[in-house]
Amino acid sequence: MKKTLMLIVSGILAVLQLAAMPTAEEQKKAVPLVAELMNPLVADFKANKKTAAEVGDMAMSYVKEANTEAAKYLLMKGAIWYFAQANEDAKCIATLAALGEQVKDIPPEVMRNEVIKPAIDRLSEQNVPRLLAQFRLLSAQMEIAKLKPSVRRKRANASTCRRYAELLVITGDWRAARTVFAKLGDAKMAQIVKDEIAGKGLASAGDFWWEYKPKEDAATDAIKAHAAALYRKAIATGELTGLKKVVAEKRIASVPSTDSLDVSAMPRGGAPSNALYCVIDLSAGPNASKYPVSYLAAEPVGGFNTDEYKTTKLVLRRIEPGTFMMCGKYEVTLTKPFYCGIFEVTQKQYELVTGNNPSEYKGDMRPVEQISWNTIRGDSATYNWPSSVNVDSSTFIGKIQARTGFNFDLPTEAQWEYACRAGTTSEYNNGGNTEDDLKQLGRYSGNKSDGKGGYSDTHTMVGSYLPNAWELYDMHGNVNEWCLDWQGELSNGVRDPQGHSSHTRRVFRGACWASDSKCYPSRNRFTIQPYLRFSRLGFRLCMNPDSPVGSTPPRESGAPAASGKAPANALYCVIDLSAGPNASKYPVTEFDTPPSGGFNTDEYKTTKLALRRIEPGKFMMGGKYEVTLTKPFYCGIFEVTQKQYELVTGGNPSACKGDMRPVEQVSWNMVRGDSASYNWPSSANVDSSTFIGKIQARTGLNFDLPTEAQWEYACRAGTTSQYNNGGDAENDLKKVGRFRFNQKTRAWKESDESFAKHEPDGKGGCLERHTVVGSYQPNALGLYDMHGNVHEWCLDWGGDLLSGVTEPIGSSSGPFRVRRGGSWSEGADYCTSSKRGCLNPSCGYDGDGFRLFRTLSK
Repeated sequence: MKKTLMLIVSGILAVLQLAAMPTAEEQKKAVPLVAELMNPLVADFKANKKTAAEVGDMAMSYVKEANTEAAKYLLMKGAIWYFAQANEDAKCIATLAALGEQVKDIPPEVMRNEVIKPAIDRLSEQNVPRLLAQFRLLSAQMEIAKLKPSVRRKRANASTCRRYAELLVITGDWRAARTVFAKLGDAKMAQIVKDEIAGKGLASAGDFWWEYKPKEDAATDAIKAHAAALYRKAIATGELTGLKKVVAEKRIASVPSTDSLDVSAMPRGGAPSNALYCVIDLSAGPNASKYPVSYLAAEPVGGFNTDEYKTTKLVLRRIEPGTFMMCGKYEVTLTKPFYCGIFEVTQKQYELVTGNNPSEYKGDMRPVEQISWNTIRGDSATYNWPSSVNVDSSTFIGKIQARTGFNFDLPTEAQWEYACRAGTTSEYNNGGNTEDDLKQLGRYSGNKSDGKGGYSDTHTMVGSYLPNAWELYDMHGNVNEWCLDWQGELSNGVRDPQGHSSHTRRVFRGACWASDSKCYPSRNRFTIQPYLRFSRLGFRLCMNPDSPVGSTPPRESGAPAASGKAPANALYCVIDLSAGPNASKYPVTEFDTPPSGGFNTDEYKTTKLALRRIEPGKFMMGGKYEVTLTKPFYCGIFEVTQKQYELVTGGNPSACKGDMRPVEQVSWNMVRGDSASYNWPSSANVDSSTFIGKIQARTGLNFDLPTEAQWEYACRAGTTSQYNNGGDAENDLKKVGRFRFNQKTRAWKESDESFAKHEPDGKGGCLERHTVVGSYQPNALGLYDMHGNVHEWCLDWGGDLLSGVTEPIGSSSGPFRVRRGGSWSEGADYCTSSKRGCLNPSCGYDGDGFRLFRTLSK
């Protein structure tokens, strides 16, 4: 019955494109269906057949099926009330966060009166402040969303921009706040925020915000609550002492916690599925059968840098997934969130789990050391991660897993560095690159006598130095930290890397108290045999919330999803064209990591066509127009080759033949259909007889040419230079693509003087014009020949570029279509990331080709 009703909800209720606050009329229409779903649950609750928590859970499961914002809104409101009734504070806060995320413009008074007030009486007293704090956070986020367009498009006055920056401070978006303050010419504010990003001057920053008078009175309490949070951190790190500490404590106490937004203690999405903190209570000791695990949406009042969380409780912080440059040069993507220990595991914590303490230099709150990889999780030969996720039940990890039922383990090397960096690209995770910056972050050979204590000035108490932006302490120094991975070479463009399948040495990271400053940068890696143990080796606990104990380890490189069905966010998409031009269907598979031999092989230049997923973001198009892409897309790793074109269409129009060379002499019209009839952007239709038409029909997916913005964003791969290897000189271009001065054919009407500059580079090619795709270096995303070889058609009509635009699609009409990248016949200045070229869509010469893209929605 319920399933039938949900199908009715899905089929009858209209899908809304924007998560706007539902009107009273929309809610009225949704009430009958929602009531029919909820009434049986309410009856079961009243008859004691279902608990309030179960009713709340069912309501949230219905939310996933409902297709109108009104239905979702009503179901979430009900879920919040029932979670409050059940004293499920964390679920109540999590649902409130979900409601704020779902309904972007819900008015504060509606949130307060219709959602908060009915629940407040049902919540335990200690979580009322958290609920109100979440409400304040959501209000700030909603106001930011309303102000953002005018601020970004430079249509807002100074007062509005300042208010926008203050709201960013309230939500903790330091970097964006700093940018706005800098644009306002407020150097003092910009510097204050910069120092906070780096974790410097917490006490002085607290004083500043305490005295600061916002332009809008409504922000006063929230700003003061932020100052109080800074004071607490300054006290915890020892920066505030004596009378200054007393004054700060009085200021903290004067902030009404039930009506102020405390940035250090605000809910970040709730619990338990995505709570910000995970805490293991070890106080029952080594003979316990179970360790309670709790989740916190916010820091406790005194913070985590206390004796309790270094001895009887072990706290981990949730880290959201993302992409970063591992070791400073390999692009790595982590696709799943994980929890990372705020501190290195201490000797007391280790003793409470195992019953012993192997450390050479004793101290309850100092990191456990003299510990091998094998001791932590089991003999490396038997419990050989990544081929097996099993651990020895007699080890620290084995006991933690058995007594919690959760997948606690060591971090992978990628998880460790990602957590350490916390978004930084500098040598150290406070944004600094000098030894003075390192001195603030951890114990090393150059600051063993800095008054922070320690056993014979070796390692010292965890949390004695400043944390990174994600509140993780001692990622630089104190003790080296074991990682799961075997030693091995790193690769570019990998997702969730797990290292090599075997070796003789395991990886450790972070350096230790005995090392000099050269060993400490976030990028540095070290290896050692897993059975060895020293007083410089310890570890930090991690937890993968999406993987139960004993689950299958990450997939091997190039392996498809276990289900056989492509994951929605796979990194690579491959079309198998081998069935040729008469095929009714081309199989499409997706992979998380490159095949073992990589993509730069004959196979992926002839019978298979590979594309790489590009995540959305912002960039300066043409070097001066701010453009935002909001949706991911796939970009061809190579230009479409002549063999691939022939396998789809049955013909090859190219003037200079070569199976693995780019198809050329193709016009825009030949690729997707006559521009007058198939006039993108007014129509997304394509001619079924064209290359794009056949690809779409035989795959059922939205393959097409790129928009001009997509092309440049993919080409740049994060660079702002002339060429996508970070260079600006002609010699830099010679490394990444074929152009006039690295092949020996005279360009059309080229002078003798110009021709004399040609220096053939031995890459070959048809009459030394274009050459085999993939002959030069790729960009950071693994895309080849974005500069030169052949021009690449884009969807757009030629027209003026605009700044502050989201998902630009160019002009609605025009005489010429855009081409990008330059070609073999042109000089360096025509082959840059920003250079635009236009041509009549009916024309196609031996320097004109294209690259295939795929959007994830029509």
